[in-house]
Amino acid sequence: MNPCTSLDTPALRAPTVLPGAGWRSMSRPAALRRLGAAIAVGCALALAGCGGGGDAGGLAVEQGTTLQVGVVAGGTTYAPAPTGQTLVVEARVGQPVTFDTNEPVVWSFSVNGSPLFSNGTTVDLGGVTITESQLDASGVVLDSAFYGPALVPIDVLLTATSVIDNAQVATIRLVLR
Repeated sequence: MNPCTSLDTPALRAPTVLPGAGWRSMSRPAALRRLGAAIAVGCALALAGCGGGGDAGGLAVEQGTTLQVGVVAGGTTYAPAPTGQTLVVEARVGQPVTFDTNEPVVWSFSVNGSPLFSNGTTVDLGGVTITESQLDASGVVLDSAFYGPALVPIDVLLTATSVIDNAQVATIRLVLR
């Protein structure tokens, strides 16, 4: 009898499976396939809850996103102000200026080097008033108005600090004329 063609050769015999013996009763390839399938199902179940993220105040925010501030002044849309750089914007007194970010931020304002002011504050510069109003978690609008003679230009420094990553800060220098 030729061992290479005989079905009695141990390598060619069907694996013996004993009922009720569990994993030990399977052939090695079958056991590895079952183990691999169990691991794949376990990983799929474990990862099913991943990637959800938290609530960012209704904004879709991806992790690793760089803070950017969009500016619209007097109908002109400016290029976004990126993190770590200062964007200079010019507008006329009386034109509303809107600032909107791609994620929730904390806004800080300073006028002509004055101390910081916040939401709802009106700064009176003797002839010009400037009021900041919060629109939502990411946007504000600055309104200004003449009420008498005033010294212009007026420097307004705005900073937006990310709520998600406070190392991301965008700065805008608004010059009102």
